[in-house]
Amino acid sequence: MTNTPVTLSVLDRLIDEEPEDSRRVQRQRRYEESAERGPLERPMTRRESEDAHRAGVRRDLEWLLNARRIVDEPKLDFSGPDIRRRELDVEPRFQEVEKSLYRYGLPDFTAYGLSSADDADLLVGSVKEALEIFEPRLKDVRVVPLEVTSKGLRRVRFRIEAKLMMDPASERVSFDTLLELSSGQYQIEGKANAG
Repeated sequence: MTNTPVTLSVLDRLIDEEPEDSRRVQRQRRYEESAERGPLERPMTRRESEDAHRAGVRRDLEWLLNARRIVDEPKLDFSGPDIRRRELDVEPRFQEVEKSLYRYGLPDFTAYGLSSADDADLLVGSVKEALEIFEPRLKDVRVVPLEVTSKGLRRVRFRIEAKLMMDPASERVSFDTLLELSSGQYQIEGKANAG
């Protein structure tokens, strides 16, 4: 394995998680450069950059899961006894709409009981589809239901399993995720688990 750090996403390179600390670092750097001393910061190690990459993907997954689509009705078919997924009826010249920011996020599942297998399949399929379209750092995505709402609990647990793309090698990761149906909030629990 190489010791070259993983290149973080543009967003991760632009976000300053600790602005106060950064100002202190900048002042210290100006002082050291004026005194002809070495730079204050050392470059990230491979391990640190991998951890930062995983944390960035985790954050972005949470943002994606908690975003609601502008329009989600076209993906649902209410004509039969059960709600079924159907393809968006889009003219061929507008096929890219399906993969645009117009469709970013998930349908709102707060009105669903998610106690039936069909509802759980709809959730799993929607999450998988959103990840495949909007999260290019994850490949071979699988969404596995762990615990579906029962005994009045309005929550669903599922695991997102995928291959996390990193240069030069990818790794298998999983994200344990909780959907609180009462609030509609998705929460990824803990760090990304390798393997």
